[in-house]
Amino acid sequence: MEKLFLIFSSDQTLINEWNFIEYFDKKIFEQINGFGARIDFRNYMALRNNIIQTKKIPTGRFEEIICEICKLTLPTGYDKIILTRIQTEIRDKRKKYSFVNCDVRKTIEKLSENYCLGLISYHEEYSELLRRYNIYDLFKFVLSFHEDIRGEDEKEKILLVLIKKANVIPSNCVLIGSRLNSDIYYGNKLGMMTIRLNDSIFSLQSPKNRYEVPCFSVKNFKEIIKIIYSSIA
Repeated sequence: MEKLFLIFSSDQTLINEWNFIEYFDKKIFEQINGFGARIDFRNYMALRNNIIQTKKIPTGRFEEIICEICKLTLPTGYDKIILTRIQTEIRDKRKKYSFVNCDVRKTIEKLSENYCLGLISYHEEYSELLRRYNIYDLFKFVLSFHEDIRGEDEKEKILLVLIKKANVIPSNCVLIGSRLNSDIYYGNKLGMMTIRLNDSIFSLQSPKNRYEVPCFSVKNFKEIIKIIYSSIA
């Protein structure tokens, strides 16, 4: 078997976002009620969780979550108003409150010694964070997208571009991600081995079809090392 190509999709798989998510929920709750939503925090959380569980957002970006919440609680058009109003602050707070866990850094360093690593990046501020932790340069192939992803099959196209750059075939790839509908689904569809990280807001999701069932699921990031090494034993 040829050497495996490990694809991490996306930065959020590598980044601890829980502090940012706490800020995010308070901020969006404040914004929608400020514009007249009249919803309590318990119902806000139920609404937000339902959006994630039912996979109403194609890529899982927080900007998509904001728009969906606004569409469900406010008159038409307020999603664009609120997003424009707080987008810069959201980006800055994402940088401030997010960090890289020690086990993530050590795992990436260990894997880079024996495998080629790829990264699909959606947030420049997360790329900056990975650079700060001296992780970013360990990824040999990186695709960065700074605009909204359009179309549910766009992730498949992105993966195909990445494996073409790496000059590998899908069966020699491992996709590591947190979202069932935009990570695991397309990895499985293309014939890759898939590993789902369950330590994220997207752990709320459940598989709805065979392509959304990961080959492996992990709660602790360092478990990925054992899975990778055992897969080629």
